[in-house]
Amino acid sequence: MSNYLINRAFQGDSDALVERAKVAIRTHQIGDGVASGRLDGDGAAGSFSVATLVGDVVGLYKIDQNELHIEITAKPMLVSNDAIAEEIDGFLRKAS
Repeated sequence: MSNYLINRAFQGDSDALVERAKVAIRTHQIGDGVASGRLDGDGAAGSFSVATLVGDVVGLYKIDQNELHIEITAKPMLVSNDAIAEEIDGFLRKAS
């Protein structure tokens, strides 16, 4: 699998965005329970892993002013790139 790149503009402070993302990932729910996930980094760059029912989505992020650059480095074959992009877009709509 080649890496999947997602670039999105966002409004607001990058440090605050990352803190909200950390909470969202820690409390992410799949099925009947809370899934494990992590986000390590700050308002400039970092890495993340989010659990799905079929495996983890893993990646890196970098923030350049108000542009979020995400690189998905590993994902389950059954999780589409479009589904990942939709989840990120939904999060950004709530966080902005």
